[in-house]
Amino acid sequence: MSQFIALLADRGDVLLYHRARTNHCPRCGRTNWLVGRVTAECASCQTALPLVSDRPEQPLTPDFPAQP
Repeated sequence: MSQFIALLADRGDVLLYHRARTNHCPRCGRTNWLVGRVTAECASCQTALPLVSDRPEQPLTPDFPAQP
């Protein structure tokens, strides 16, 4: 077993927000979310979860062009 896999096994469960599924907040159980680029925040209790990347091979980049 590699060190990376062993590290992941020691971390335990990691909660993530999945865009194509109904996500229940781990704190309050509701399903209303404010979804950003990197995280989703529960609209009721403000618990934030990281998003599961739809394209793991692409890095996170802004959707707008950089201004000179």
